[in-house]
Amino acid sequence: MSGGGHLPQAAFANTCVEIAGTPDTYHWKSDAGNDLLLGYCPNCGSPIYKITSKLPVMLFVAVGLLNDHALFQSPHQAFAEGCQVWDAQGK
Repeated sequence: MSGGGHLPQAAFANTCVEIAGTPDTYHWKSDAGNDLLLGYCPNCGSPIYKITSKLPVMLFVAVGLLNDHALFQSPHQAFAEGCQVWDAQGK
């Protein structure tokens, strides 16, 4: 989603999030076969949110967009077992 090694995301009920403006979107299927939709800035390409058919009532927002980053604590890292040796965190 980020083009980099890490993109912290916070999950919110989609009914509790309002997106201002009109982001561009990109659709694809995950390795597990779930439908994914990425909303990103049409001007700079920065990721804004992700939606997955696995949890359709949730919206995963890029933490960098939040006004208060101090509220975010990452509970886990997805795909950490498959990361490159040079990218391992906390090992």
